[in-house]
Parts: sequence; C-alpha cells; structure tokens
Amino acid sequence: MHRKGGKDWESVQLHSRQLFDRTVTNIRNYLRQRRILLEPYFKVFDKNNHGHIPRSTFRRALSTADIQCSDEELRLLEKRFMNVDGFNYLEFLVMIKDLQEEDIEPESKEKSSTDEDTKNTEQISSNLKKLTLASLISKIQIIVKRGRIKVDQFLRQFDTTNHRIIAADNFLRGIAMSGIRLESAELNLLCDEFSSKENPGYVDYRRFCNIIEEAFTTLGLEQNPSANPKEYLITYEGPSNYLTEEQKISVDSALSKLCSTPNNGLDDLFKDYDKYRQGIVTEEAFLGALTVSKLNMLISLFEIKSLIKGFSKEDYPQAFNYRAFMKAIEYKQKVLAESNSNQ
Repeated sequence: MHRKGGKDWESVQLHSRQLFDRTVTNIRNYLRQRRILLEPYFKVFDKNNHGHIPRSTFRRALSTADIQCSDEELRLLEKRFMNVDGFNYLEFLVMIKDLQEEDIEPESKEKSSTDEDTKNTEQISSNLKKLTLASLISKIQIIVKRGRIKVDQFLRQFDTTNHRIIAADNFLRGIAMSGIRLESAELNLLCDEFSSKENPGYVDYRRFCNIIEEAFTTLGLEQNPSANPKEYLITYEGPSNYLTEEQKISVDSALSKLCSTPNNGLDDLFKDYDKYRQGIVTEEAFLGALTVSKLNMLISLFEIKSLIKGFSKEDYPQAFNYRAFMKAIEYKQKVLAESNSNQ
C-alpha cells in the first residue's frame, strides 16, 4: 500500500525509476566524498520533529547543502517521498544510508573498513601537519565572503540563554548548516581553539564569529575610522595556496598594478589555453598570457610567483585558476574606483 497522499511508486514508469536511482546514487556519492551529514539540513526546518518538511523547504535544504539536482530529478524525489504531511526526509535519509552500506560486499566489509580507517587516519595526520589556525581562518573568511554567509545566524539559534557559548556538537551542526565544508581535522582545530575555558564541552561561538566577520568589515571601524577594511581576493583551495602576509601584500600590489592599464583580451587569451573550459590553465599558459598582453612588464617576479600560488588549484598540480584571477581584478577595480570617488 502506498503512503497516504503519496504517489504509488510501482506505477511510475521504468525510465523515471531509473533516473530516480541514479539521482539518489549521485547524492549518496556526493555526501560520501564531501563527508557531509545531511540530516541537520532537514532537522533545522522540522520544528515539530515529526520527520516531514514542506516541499519548498526540502529544495532549500538541498540547495543549502550545495546538492545540485535538475528540476526533473527534484520532482522524482518529491514524487517518491512526498505525502500529505510533506516531504518524508527520514525515509529519504534511510534510503541514502542503505545505499551506502550496499556499496560494500559483506565478506569484504571488515577488511575494507579497517583499510579505510587506516587511510583516513594517515590522511588526517598529514593534513594536521599542514594545517594552521591562520590558514583555516583565512579559508573560512573567503568562503563566507564569496557566499555572503552570515555564520552567526546559524550558530546563534543554539544559544537559547544568550551566554555567547553553545555546545560543541551544536557548533559543528551550525557550521554544517551554514554550508561551510570543512574536514574533521579543521573542525577539531576550531573546537579546540574556541573552546570555553569556564565551560568544558562548549564553544565560544561569538569570539569565532567576530573573527570571521572581518571578512566583511574591520571590527571597531567606528572607533578607528582610519583603519582599512581587509580585502580577501584569493579563492582558498587548500594549504597549497595559503599565503603569508608578505605574499598577500604582493598579490594586492600586483592586482592594483594590473588594474592601472586596460587588460582587454586577457580573458580570451586564457580561454584559448583552456580547451575544456575548466576555468584553469597551466602556470606556463598564465605566464604566456601575461607576456602576450605585455602585462608581465608591470609586475615583479615575486608578485608573479605570489599570484601563481594564490590562485593555484589544490586538486590540479601546477594549475592556475584564471576565472578567480579575473574576478579578483574586476573586484579590485571596483574597490579602487570607489576609493577614488570618495576622495
């Protein structure tokens, strides 16, 4: 018997069920690769805790989790899990979990689990060696600035007593709901750094938010009008493109110089090198584009090296993210124009 108010799934055409299976599998793979816990994205909208949320809220939850589905795929998910009470996200989560468990053959589960644990431990250990609090804060600041994310809105809801602290579990839940993707080692570092000294197991989320909000403005600017708001122009990909303060200054200087002269055609030069339209080119292609456009004469060798590091792609060795680079130039031009108009 099908669900009350729901669609009789057995009557759905075969090709639709096949598309549904592929959609669920794709979502499962995405969650596993990104190590995302999907349940908090639904529960925050389930005020009555009855396992159902409205249709529009279901789509919003997927969007917040950065899960991309076509309209047809969304309609199939809704057809399968919608009933008179709304979207049954608990049943949906159970299906996702069941599929994850089916990936491993019974006889190889134990060995695979052991191997995976060992691999994860080694990976976390390697990441910890490269991870610093400064690089992590810089990464989060860039994420919230690019996505215009107000982290405080996701964390404050757990501070029911207005004491500026929340349980560590709720802190992690709020970070996940905000759409900020972090590794386990990074989350552990945040919890350790911002832990409440007076209340073990709690996190001083207000101190964390104050630091992250520097991505939008310099705190205390009203008391110190001469202070300059920080500008974050680099798209953080990982430890490979974390910049020192000297390199950040160098990048800012290079962008200012590049903004001082027309760079018409630079984007087209990059696209000539980017045959597959991935938004990246090799370091050699980046240098070639600068040379052809004669922009290399405006900046120093150290500035060029800083640009290459700042706009590198973590998953693509020796690749330069020219789309982010062009957006940074455009953004810097706006900043300079606003500054000149205010003088």
